Amino acid sequence: MISVRDKNIKSIQDLYAQTSKYINTLRKNFEAIIDTIEKDTLKYVDNKMDELKETLKSDMANLSQLDVNMKRLNAAISVQTSKGNPLSFMMEMKYLDIMTTSESILDDLDEGSDTMITLKYNAEQHFVDQLQSFGKFSVSKIPSATSIFVDRIHCERHNIRMSHERVCDIRGICELSTGTLVIADRTNSSIKVLDNNYHVVNCMALSFPPNDICCISSTKVAVAMNSMTGGQIIIINVTAKDITVENTYEFKHKCTGITSTEYSMFVTTNTALLQYKMTAAMEFVKTIYEDTSSYLTGKCTLPKICICPLKRKV
Repeated sequence: MISVRDKNIKSIQDLYAQTSKYINTLRKNFEAIIDTIEKDTLKYVDNKMDELKETLKSDMANLSQLDVNMKRLNAAISVQTSKGNPLSFMMEMKYLDIMTTSESILDDLDEGSDTMITLKYNAEQHFVDQLQSFGKFSVSKIPSATSIFVDRIHCERHNIRMSHERVCDIRGICELSTGTLVIADRTNSSIKVLDNNYHVVNCMALSFPPNDICCISSTKVAVAMNSMTGGQIIIINVTAKDITVENTYEFKHKCTGITSTEYSMFVTTNTALLQYKMTAAMEFVKTIYEDTSSYLTGKCTLPKICICPLKRKV
């Protein structure tokens, strides 16, 4: 017991180190994101400042040039008027026209003289302010592999043989989330669905005798079979009223055992354990184990497979 507790303490310390490393990485990610936001915001403000400065410089240059032109025109009008030039009247009218245009420009500049830059508060910052931690922590007990006791509480016998059948060879059984049992009957090459009273409520004939069966969702099962050219896996949807085949996958190797997790499907071929990705194409991932000695002995060394409840071992 002491050695078990020592291992448990070491395991907890390792988990603590991993969690601390993850939190530190998460903090660095937050800092990097905030740095990027700060740089982008300041860059935007700098661009706006440059635009305003260029606009003000352009306005000042235009005003200076307008002032010079008006002074020159005024001086020219005074000279022509003193000489009694008849064109002086037209020059005065032109001067008045320029004055009107200048006043209009000055009015526009005066209206835009109160330009300022403001930063509107980002309401999403409240989300960061309200954060108290990077996540929720929980403590759970892991079942000990050395202290598992099995006791037969109740045992019943039920006959699932159909009226036209002589014998049943149950090669696999699984339970859906509804409590419905699905059974693979090899002798009769069929899949049978049982209700809560263990009565056969539905049955579907298969092209080949089934070797194994497993659940892949709340309403779907996968059935492993050997075909004429290798192996076959079919995905079956099971409802209260019907059984339908959704997908069929053909393999060059045999399919004798099958089990699955959320993202992977594991298949045995009598001598090897293979992993496939649970996608529409059923992509091959890798060969986890292969017994090469079976090639010489001809023995079936990997007929079946199962996965532990914690989904850490197969």
